Amino acid sequence: MAEPTITETQPSYEVPEGIRRARAALRRDVPALLASWWTRGKLACYTGEGKVRIGRDYSALVREAVRRGIPEDQYIIERIEPGAGSEEEEEVESRR
Repeated sequence: MAEPTITETQPSYEVPEGIRRARAALRRDVPALLASWWTRGKLACYTGEGKVRIGRDYSALVREAVRRGIPEDQYIIERIEPGAGSEEEEEVESRR
């Protein structure tokens, strides 16, 4: 008797347009951000319109986005490193 085949299905998830636009804005700026010793390795908060803030504290960047009234599906926070803003999902650890 053949064993049943187990298949894992990934839930269909479409990236919101605001996130795609924010990633594109970050990708545009990555070369300049990497060229600066001040921004390289820090976290960047971006919307589709561009940079919101650069910093080391993830929570502070989230608070700034909330303070400005930016919806959660309209901004990203990523570490400034090669490949930042790519379409691949990557989690940033929050240090509390």
